[in-house]
Amino acid sequence: MVKESKKDKLKILVVTYDYYPDDSPNTYRWKNVLRAWADRGDTEIFVVCANKGNLLDFEVVDGVKIYRTGRSLFERVKSKILKHSVAESNVPSKVDTAIVQEGLIRKIYNLTWKKLYFPDFAFLWLSPARKLAGKLIENENITNLITVSWPFTDHVVGYKLKQKYNIQWIADTIDPFYLSKTVNNTALYASKSYRFENKILKKADIITVLTGKLKEKYAELYPAVADKIVVNHNLFVPVEVPENAVKSKKIKLVFVGTVVPVIRSPEYLLELFNNLVNFNQGSCELELHFYGNTSQCNDVFAKYDFLLNKSLFIHGMTSRENIPGILSDASVLVNIGNSNTFQEPSKIIEYIYLGKPILNVCSIVEDSSKEALAKYPLHFNIYKDEVNDKLKLEELSAFFKNESVLDNDVIMKIIWKYLLPQVEQNYFNLLEKKKRLN
Repeated sequence: MVKESKKDKLKILVVTYDYYPDDSPNTYRWKNVLRAWADRGDTEIFVVCANKGNLLDFEVVDGVKIYRTGRSLFERVKSKILKHSVAESNVPSKVDTAIVQEGLIRKIYNLTWKKLYFPDFAFLWLSPARKLAGKLIENENITNLITVSWPFTDHVVGYKLKQKYNIQWIADTIDPFYLSKTVNNTALYASKSYRFENKILKKADIITVLTGKLKEKYAELYPAVADKIVVNHNLFVPVEVPENAVKSKKIKLVFVGTVVPVIRSPEYLLELFNNLVNFNQGSCELELHFYGNTSQCNDVFAKYDFLLNKSLFIHGMTSRENIPGILSDASVLVNIGNSNTFQEPSKIIEYIYLGKPILNVCSIVEDSSKEALAKYPLHFNIYKDEVNDKLKLEELSAFFKNESVLDNDVIMKIIWKYLLPQVEQNYFNLLEKKKRLN
């Protein structure tokens, strides 16, 4: 007598350049989603990601099978560039010429590879990732593929796999390709990037994006894919935040994250802070703290070296485990709005959860952070052309001293759609389950 076979597990392959042990937004999002899926017990999860260091080619973490590949010469050089840059200027005690200058290797990179590669910096990872992912699809009879962009090369891998295999493909677009001006040399590739993204997205079965604005823009740019676009918001996983029992007369402004030229520059925040220090002399003591990678903007910080370690503090990189304590110690949480109107700011959701006052420095009129904060009472938006306005400085100073407390129900009504149970279920509902065998 032949026993009835159990249902095969739903097999899902995720192609993402960034994954564990990275601490990138892509990793944070998908590591949590895939862990939740692995806990279901009826799924088998495979990840193909980049091997950026001396890591294992294969390991299982949180029930997810991780395969790493593509440790090319280019990756080795690129890792040295980043290491060199961070080592130069991670936590400066003073910003002098030696810190501000970029390393020689980075300069060479900016003048050569960065001006020529296409579609983005991960182009050499395309071939090894495609080959490894193809083997897994064949050997494991995988029925679902998810590719995660950024970088866009991940979607190119998905395109080539979809051409060859009968597989359900979800193109998860955290950052758009053609609309970004920092992806590659737009002077050379703008029109090519438009045609390329259109071709790639048309091949996908489903395209997931973080915002309604990006969905509308994609539908306008690429009408053929309009019906395939689904919005699934950014992810936030609450963690326990220690209570700060020590009350201080200082007003401590805290920014956590990476600052970069053009997209998220600290220029206007620093100008605003300098004005606030001068405006509030004698009335209150202000401090501004930066946690994260600031190395690409050292020339901007150098203009305010007279504030360093007095009222302006640059702490450098810190582990995610330290963030709750850092945020708990803040009087005001600071956000620098992204110049990309189509990107949803994940940091804002974390800030809202804490119920603290939030200062949002808007880089553009259609600031996506401003939209996310619209229903949150304890926020203050200021635009770059307002940082020298005395009336705004007076309003902002009063905002800092406001001791209002929000009810937790108000907070949860704002953030529920960003929580893990909602986000992971939204994705899971998009998977092709009819191909499972009995």
